[in-house]
Amino acid sequence: MRVRRSARTLATSRPLPRDEEQVTGEHFARLALLRLLFLQREMRRAVRMRQREAAALLARTAIETCILGLWCVLIPGAADRLRASEYKTSAAMLTFL
Repeated sequence: MRVRRSARTLATSRPLPRDEEQVTGEHFARLALLRLLFLQREMRRAVRMRQREAAALLARTAIETCILGLWCVLIPGAADRLRASEYKTSAAMLTFL
């Protein structure tokens, strides 16, 4: 519980900027940490309910989120690359309209 509390405090210590231009890799990493806390809780719930497939998928998603958060912290310019990939994906998703 202390580790989770410390992680939540670390992730929510400062408010995120509202302007997209000011978002850095650290902000993406903090969001990834919050998502990891949520995924950990859901994974434990799935294990308790004996839902093996759900627990495995949640564990995989947690690992991918962890890698993304570490990538945002370690690589300069990762926030811009993530933002650019979001624009590419959103255009592809809306093509059917």
